[in-house]
Amino acid sequence: HEVRIIFSWGSGANPWGTAKEEGQFQKPTHYDGLLEVVGISDVSRLGLIQSKLSAGIRIAQGGSIRITTHEEWPVQVDGEPHIQPPGTITILKS
Repeated sequence: HEVRIIFSWGSGANPWGTAKEEGQFQKPTHYDGLLEVVGISDVSRLGLIQSKLSAGIRIAQGGSIRITTHEEWPVQVDGEPHIQPPGTITILKS
């Protein structure tokens, strides 16, 4: 999953997709105080996002985010990939 603080990465790729409101999600802005969590299912989706043919999977949006996993999973923090062990990650806005 990706917890977004910026609207794009990788030369302008936008994993959230179009900035419109959709379902339970608000249109993201720099000033709303919300974080967006986006899932990317596999490496082929990365290419589709980069070419603006697809978006990530919208998972959550909120002022604080808690993600709990029971298995290891690949994550990327500040551009650095690593394997996250099972546990809970909590991100609070400052």
